[in-house]
Amino acid sequence: FASLFYSEGGIPTIGDFFKRLIEGINSLIIEGLRLGLTNLSASDWVVSFVCDGVLNGVFSVISFLPQILILFAFFTLLEDSGYMARVAFILDRFFRKLGVSGRAFIPMIMGFGCSVPAMINTRTLNSDKEKIKAIRTIPFFACSAKSEILIAIASVFASSFAFDAGIFTFLIYLLGMSVAIISIIMMNKTSLKAKTPPFIMELPSDQRPQLYS
Repeated sequence: FASLFYSEGGIPTIGDFFKRLIEGINSLIIEGLRLGLTNLSASDWVVSFVCDGVLNGVFSVISFLPQILILFAFFTLLEDSGYMARVAFILDRFFRKLGVSGRAFIPMIMGFGCSVPAMINTRTLNSDKEKIKAIRTIPFFACSAKSEILIAIASVFASSFAFDAGIFTFLIYLLGMSVAIISIIMMNKTSLKAKTPPFIMELPSDQRPQLYS
């Protein structure tokens, strides 16, 4: 819990805070169980299998759960307020030029949070070809899992070529979005060529988000 509230990079975000909190709790559970199994004279392979294999693998997946829950919570607020439908309607003209409707904006923007729920959200799209286009391009958006790898690459690149790591990371984000747009255009011109279906959506009224439905 040393860097739970503050680290060299500054104050963590809400998602990063809960991720570090869960990782700290998981470490306490794993090390406590490791100590208990050792006191019971368990074999080294049993201790390694339970602690390093099973629990460490499960907890590594659970550590991403807070960020996904926070992402869906904010998306729920935007949808309940009626703002998300208006954004999709406004961006429909731009996305239609690429070969998809404005509905594809929601799963694509979710790709910055986590690619898996973003791909699941493509079920709201109208046609199968449109779903395939969105699913194939979502991995190009840098989600939270990819961000840690990108930061590590940026730090190595910055130390080797005297280039700012923050700018390099930002350029990687832009590169991912550019490749996603180019990929959609190429698929729309070749293997997944199809007429974009009309975008028909009932715009909900602007309202204050409700805690209970």
